[in-house]
Amino acid sequence: MEIERFGERDILLTFQEAAELLRVSRATMYRLLGSGRLIGHRVGRGWRFYKTDLHAFVAAQYSGHSGVAPLRQQAAFSPPD
Repeated sequence: MEIERFGERDILLTFQEAAELLRVSRATMYRLLGSGRLIGHRVGRGWRFYKTDLHAFVAAQYSGHSGVAPLRQQAAFSPPD
């Protein structure tokens, strides 16, 4: 039996690694997962993310094809009056 090799597109990241790659908070990660904008996979009690899915997510944010505003615009804060 031949051992299958993993390529760059098969790399899985942990929840923390994915948040660091996207440079977003834990809360933002859960919000993106809950809205279906970010693809993640439950493994036991944790989450795993394909690196290529994260790169595709970022590319979609800036290409305008996702139908949603980029993260940096969504995260804008308006101070109370």
